[in-house]
Amino acid sequence: ALSLSTKQTIKISGLLEGSRAVLECLDFKEAASRLFDVCSTLMGTSVGFVTLVDEDGQGREMVLIETGGRECELDLYIVFPMKGLMGRAFDSHSSVFENEFSKSSHAANVPEGHMHLENVLFTPIILNNKAAGLIGFANKMGGFSKDDASLASAFAELLAISLRNFQN
Repeated sequence: ALSLSTKQTIKISGLLEGSRAVLECLDFKEAASRLFDVCSTLMGTSVGFVTLVDEDGQGREMVLIETGGRECELDLYIVFPMKGLMGRAFDSHSSVFENEFSKSSHAANVPEGHMHLENVLFTPIILNNKAAGLIGFANKMGGFSKDDASLASAFAELLAISLRNFQN
């Protein structure tokens, strides 16, 4: 007989909770908030965001920002350029993470006054075979893993379904 580990059972429960959020929330921002909360809890981080891009991929709308109680001197709702690791996730349609972000060349893309980012994970929200936005996470104790990237991808799919429902 096949038995699930406690970790697998918790992930499945989280995905089911996320699916309920997609069904219950008529407002995309509410769904995004619930999905982000469940995913970040499963990963063990409280810092991150959900953002959408417009049709031409230029402008962005910050849907949700969670600082985890950390100080940030920036207006986080300003539009950051889609470059560096965010750009790579967006262009490749796949999750990317960097566990030594603060020591990497990508840290140069972070504006002055932004909160300290020790590690990051970015996952695109894919709708109609195009990146429609990103879900991002940061500052996970111990760093991100391939399992975290896979989990974020599953929640990004739920975000895409919710976005499609909202657009319809």
